[in-house]
Amino acid sequence: MNRKQEKINYAYQTWLVFVLVTCLAFYYFLTMSSSTYIGISVTKKADQWQINNLQHDGAATQSGLLAGDSIINVDGKLPENETSIKKWLIIEQAKEVTVERGGQKISYTFIENQLNLQRYLQFLMLVIVILIFLGWYSQKQIISRRSSYFYYFVVSVIVTLLTIVPSSTGNTVARCILILMISIFPLFICVFSYRTYVIKEQLNRHKTVLFCLAVLLINSILLLSNLLFDMPLQVIQYLDSGIFYTLFMSLVVISLGNVLKKGNKSSDANLVLLSLLSTLPFLFCYMLQLGWAAPFSVVIPFLIIPVMALFHRLTLAKSFIFRYRLPHQVFYLIMTASATLVMILLVLLSHYVPLFFVGIYGFLLSYALLSIVIEIFSLIRHDRRASDDLTSFIAAEEEREKISLHIHDTLIQDIVYFIRKLKEKKAVSEIDTESIEMLEETIYLLRELCTDVYPLMIQELGLKNALANMASQLQKKYPVLITLKIEVIDLQLSGKVSNFILRSVKELMTNSILHGQAREITLSISEANHAYCFSIADDGCFIVKEKTIRTDNHFGLDKIKEKLKLLNGTLAIETANGTCIRFTIPEMKETSK
Repeated sequence: MNRKQEKINYAYQTWLVFVLVTCLAFYYFLTMSSSTYIGISVTKKADQWQINNLQHDGAATQSGLLAGDSIINVDGKLPENETSIKKWLIIEQAKEVTVERGGQKISYTFIENQLNLQRYLQFLMLVIVILIFLGWYSQKQIISRRSSYFYYFVVSVIVTLLTIVPSSTGNTVARCILILMISIFPLFICVFSYRTYVIKEQLNRHKTVLFCLAVLLINSILLLSNLLFDMPLQVIQYLDSGIFYTLFMSLVVISLGNVLKKGNKSSDANLVLLSLLSTLPFLFCYMLQLGWAAPFSVVIPFLIIPVMALFHRLTLAKSFIFRYRLPHQVFYLIMTASATLVMILLVLLSHYVPLFFVGIYGFLLSYALLSIVIEIFSLIRHDRRASDDLTSFIAAEEEREKISLHIHDTLIQDIVYFIRKLKEKKAVSEIDTESIEMLEETIYLLRELCTDVYPLMIQELGLKNALANMASQLQKKYPVLITLKIEVIDLQLSGKVSNFILRSVKELMTNSILHGQAREITLSISEANHAYCFSIADDGCFIVKEKTIRTDNHFGLDKIKEKLKLLNGTLAIETANGTCIRFTIPEMKETSK
């Protein structure tokens, strides 16, 4: 499947995601618009339903209910007849609760609030931003299996964020989706934290992947069983809150696996560590509220950190087209703003969590982020050197173009004018005829030299046609059969790079004919991972010594290697059956002719 077809497929998938998210968002909005955030979690002790915990900002806390109250009925119904209690151990979307406290029955009516709707709209705004990113990413950045995995990871993040608030109200659809997404999240992190992205290889080499798959399978079975049957209280408690502890433990297991695994980069281990640290405020201060409670606006920004770390991890692996090619001043500004934002979040978190724990948390978070920052700095310095190399390449090509044009526009034109003047004479002697033939031969050689220095035919014919024309000329000049196999529809290369490729292919073919004694040559052009591969295969023999394959009119194999290095390309030579020289050049948009 070519890239154009892949883009069309991902465009369809993105539109499908957009439609499904829109329908889901509208459905959730209808359920949120009329619901009051009550915030009661329950448990069952001695065949009696009791209030287990009250969320600090829920209507139940404001009404006067207390943890430990025995529940008599909810809106006039017995507790065991309420689906939200029986399946999810919460009380939401109720107007009145009757409890027993100290032998007395007390009824509490809840004051309506819009907390559910407000929080849902906050999440929805974040989902819209990520959807826009997904649309851009699907059309501009997917070039490999790793980048496609990241695409589906972003889709899972969108669905998860959309279901968090509806899930807290006892919505069965939202609860099921949230449990599945939480179960899948460690598997994504596990897959991205290793160098190989082939699931089958990971299953054979890394036991943590098996662990994550086992967790996903167990959670799915328990979820389905809870929907179909009346499960024991322990199972319901696990699906209610225990699944978050399982998520935390899964990240710990993956982190330990990365630490103990030799050969992993620091960014590999820090991806898991950042995922572990970033989920702590959300899990323990928002979802579970174990001792401390922090608002959504404080804890949710921490969840962006592992996503950005994952994006960095895949950027280092060249899974995207995106590269860190920003001016140093802009990069320093972004890094300073990011560090300031993290410090502000830690200060805000200290208002809800003791400063001692926030200090430890900030230290660990800074430690995990530090190596990533160092990697980015190193990468930018490397890109700057690569940019300088590219500038040198462009400057050299411009000089070649000037020399070629100067020879064509001055020397060749002067000789043509001189020949015309000689032919205008009434009687041309035999010596003059020989002189004219010598001058015409000189023009031919000069035009050959212009083609070697800088092939001007690229501008008129394009690279593919120029290669075909060059192959045709070589077949007329030498006893050789040249076959072209071009599998690329459009070669997105600048004019100067195209000229370099044409010269290089001609140089390599000429070497095959003159020095390798080749009689059949095959030129193949293919495309993979946003790079073009040019292969020149022949039935001749390869001469190892560089000096034996040089001629006075060509720059040699070593010069081709130097130029390819400037363009971030590669060159490989195979001499098993005949000779095959293969070089690759990254795709680049047409910037200059």
